[in-house]
Amino acid sequence: MTTLSATEAGRRVLLVFATAAFLAVAAGAWGMSQSDLPPSLWLRNLLAWFVAGMTGLGMVRWGRFSLWGKPASLVILPISLVLLMACFASAGQAGVHRWLGIGPIQLNAAALILPVVIATTRRDSHLIAFIGLALLSILLAIQPDASQLAAFGVAFVVLCVSKFGVKGWAAALWCLAAAIICLSRADPLQAIGHVEGITSMVWAHQPAIAVLMVAAIVMAVLSPLALWPVSEARTSAVALSLYGLVSLLACLSGKFPVPLAGYGLSYVIGWWWGVAALVASAKRADGGCAVSSLKPAG
Repeated sequence: MTTLSATEAGRRVLLVFATAAFLAVAAGAWGMSQSDLPPSLWLRNLLAWFVAGMTGLGMVRWGRFSLWGKPASLVILPISLVLLMACFASAGQAGVHRWLGIGPIQLNAAALILPVVIATTRRDSHLIAFIGLALLSILLAIQPDASQLAAFGVAFVVLCVSKFGVKGWAAALWCLAAAIICLSRADPLQAIGHVEGITSMVWAHQPAIAVLMVAAIVMAVLSPLALWPVSEARTSAVALSLYGLVSLLACLSGKFPVPLAGYGLSYVIGWWWGVAALVASAKRADGGCAVSSLKPAG
């Protein structure tokens, strides 16, 4: 067995995610351009990838500071709760409250902040952090946002089981109750071609690029698992990948956004920041120690 430091494992995660996310974003932007959508629309995702990448690398650069240690979730969670509650300050769209308005841009608050919440919640996080996660799931149900609730719910259960053992499965019952609340409210919003239907849009112009796009999204979703050898980051890495995977599966219904590829700055920024926060947390746990990798020596 060779040894691999948490910092080196983190670099691999960043390289794989950055490359895969760029391919997905670029393929989606190409599909929009081929469908005669204005550059002012499809260039936004590319710009978001660059800006989020630069700020994400800044998170990693300062990853040894205490923000990414055990107290991280107690800092991030209040921010996330405020952001989700702020969505209810406006009339919303047809009674749906998922977005924060910044001028002409609407940001999905959950997609923007939940990846960071998941990445910074660890097995040794304070009990208050897990209470905060439960409150987030209720806010998602009230918005309502079925795809984000399902994705976050799976991650929530993983984190709770890691923290509390068998008792952590009670989180599944909590999420089920939240899902019942969510599904009791009809989602009146119609699908948009360059958001929920981006895969079909790209396929119509070039099937090979559509296949590449989906493969790139899957690679981006699974990239956190490269931190599996780092025990301190393992649970959060699994939870973050499952969150991304469920978000991707949800879009198969045609009613929810295709992450990274479809138009939506929140998914690009949120996923970048989530992966960066995960790597920063792992980097802090490094302490110069090496962990076993799965690659044989030689």
